[in-house]
Amino acid sequence: MTYMRIVRFIPSALCAFCLIAHLDARGADGSIFERHAYKDIYVALSTGNDAGTGGAQSPFASIQRGIDELYRINAAGYPSRLVIRPGVYRASVYMTNTPARNDLPIIIEAIGAVMISGADIWNNGWQRENGVYRKPWPYAWSVLGKPSGWETVKMKDIVRRSEMVIVNGRPLLQASAMPARDDTFFIDDTAGMICLRTKADPNGTHDVIEVAVRPLNRGDRLMLFKNISNLLVRGLTVTHARNASFPEMACGFLGMTNLVVERCTFVQNNWGGMNTGADSSAVTIRGCGFISNGITGGAISGASNVLVEGLCAEYNNWRGIRGGFWGWGIAGNKSVRLRDAQFRNCSFSSNQTFGLWFDVYCHSIMVESSRIRGNRFSTETIEDGGYGLNFELSIGLVVSNCIIADQSTGLLSEGASNMVFIDSVFSNHTHQHMLFPMKMREQGNTGEAWWPSAMSTSGLSLFKNRIGYSRARIINVFVKDEKEHRNAGHFIADYHGDENEFYAPKNSGFTFLENGRSTNAGLSDWQRTSGQDKRSINRE
Repeated sequence: MTYMRIVRFIPSALCAFCLIAHLDARGADGSIFERHAYKDIYVALSTGNDAGTGGAQSPFASIQRGIDELYRINAAGYPSRLVIRPGVYRASVYMTNTPARNDLPIIIEAIGAVMISGADIWNNGWQRENGVYRKPWPYAWSVLGKPSGWETVKMKDIVRRSEMVIVNGRPLLQASAMPARDDTFFIDDTAGMICLRTKADPNGTHDVIEVAVRPLNRGDRLMLFKNISNLLVRGLTVTHARNASFPEMACGFLGMTNLVVERCTFVQNNWGGMNTGADSSAVTIRGCGFISNGITGGAISGASNVLVEGLCAEYNNWRGIRGGFWGWGIAGNKSVRLRDAQFRNCSFSSNQTFGLWFDVYCHSIMVESSRIRGNRFSTETIEDGGYGLNFELSIGLVVSNCIIADQSTGLLSEGASNMVFIDSVFSNHTHQHMLFPMKMREQGNTGEAWWPSAMSTSGLSLFKNRIGYSRARIINVFVKDEKEHRNAGHFIADYHGDENEFYAPKNSGFTFLENGRSTNAGLSDWQRTSGQDKRSINRE
């Protein structure tokens, strides 16, 4: 079945496709970076000197010195490229627009393995007592305060700490008291000491002890780019960034125009990996990773005309889950105010939080040929919780040729409209869909005249999907408003679906609210109630 065939016959699908018909999510214009001759600047950690010329034979030592030279060359009217040679660069990076800046392209590119780290080497000076290594701790960071709007969010102190210790490349778990087992550390704020228990020798030469203490830049980030046009960043790894406040990412791209981020990895940072925002436009994120960050993977948000290809957002929220924090503003990737965006060939998997979350004022989104799997709040069983895809207070989602599997809930939708799923697989969930028609409420001023003042979940379309095979017991859960026990009739009225394969018990695969009561029904009852899925089949 082609998209055009669906559009021709299905009004609800037509609405969704009309919303994205104008979709111009090609991302950045990469050709801009290909049609110029560049003046190259070189940085080399081991052989460079910031007093040098920045040439191939006289490289700078620091990335920030190279960026300062980028400003000068760009202001002189030349496209410029910063070539970074291999090394672990332990310093923050900051780049913003200047009055002398023009729109000629800038490339920042790693040659070989380049790591920007927020950690310093802390070997030597440790005193051992009762199996615990101790060292004076000169920082008074303690527990971070909550930002505005987070006052009612329950967060244990361990979630609000910002310290990190890494031994031989492996982060230690932070304890709330003196460490009693290996591979843990504790910050004793009262005594002003850092204490760690490890089998490594922090005073020796064979083990490397790193502590995330590097000063952050003016944006409380390890790496920040602001209000720049025609920028390509390629091949960097950003890691071990603490956060001086939250929710701040290790790297931010804010107010950007025509931005390309390629083959960059944001890994093992205390809070989150990378975000976009501040009304960026024409953005391409290609071949990047949000991996093993303490709370959230990333936030591709506050942007329009966005293309995300080959993103891997996995194993995030190792810090949050230890404090029971998993569902407020975090995911493998969470997007807010994202418009005209395509996600292709991505993986949002094995996060201890949501997999992929579109929340508040997202519009015209396509997710194609991607995997959303195994996102759970506990690693014990699927029933311990976990959400794959969340589409909330947003309009226009098309999901095509995707696998959404191995979570408690495949799709969570609240106050969203016009969602189309085609040729996709939902499997091994407790609930395949949980659709919460939220109470109609004012959503605030978005600054967009076309945005409705109030929303409720509506307009789901399912075509040629395989839904529920393996462990599922409930296929569709249409849940009433929690307070008003409102029927889901309005939702069913504009549901459309056909040619789906449902894998569920024959007489109880569908659950929905009817006349104030929860009704369990089989496919034939569902077909009669909804008037849809006439060519769909049930494979118990």
